[in-house]
Amino acid sequence: MNDMTWMDLILRNWKKIAGGLTGLFVGIIFVAFGFWRGLFILICVSAGVFLGWHLDAGDGLDEIKRIFRYPRR
Repeated sequence: MNDMTWMDLILRNWKKIAGGLTGLFVGIIFVAFGFWRGLFILICVSAGVFLGWHLDAGDGLDEIKRIFRYPRR
């Protein structure tokens, strides 16, 4: 591998590694809990990540409520 270290390999391919680990994690969830329960868990985790992302960005709860508000007629 010439002069490439493990850290260089990981830094160059971190998206592939993250995608593979995500696929492994999703597969384990589906095998352990079944498709529908696993899908429910993934939806809950995604919602938590979405809310946490907006709260970390400095958006208050009012901003998050605005995202989910239906347009009034």
